[in-house]
Amino acid sequence: MQEFMLVFRQSTDAPLPTPEQLAAVSPVWEHWMGGYIVVKAADLEEATTLAHGCPILLNQGTVEIRPIDAMR
Repeated sequence: MQEFMLVFRQSTDAPLPTPEQLAAVSPVWEHWMGGYIVVKAADLEEATTLAHGCPILLNQGTVEIRPIDAMR
């Protein structure tokens, strides 16, 4: 297994969520960390699949996926 960092970015052009949208997405974020997380995945394809569930994508945000190299 490899480690990948998922970096969450919100577009500055995205509209602010309504109170109803915030209430709907808040429980989803409880399962994700804000800013970035590190996941273990077999490869980049699996890391990408994991990123598809990120709630930042519900409001025009993006998830940047970066492999992490072990320090030697």
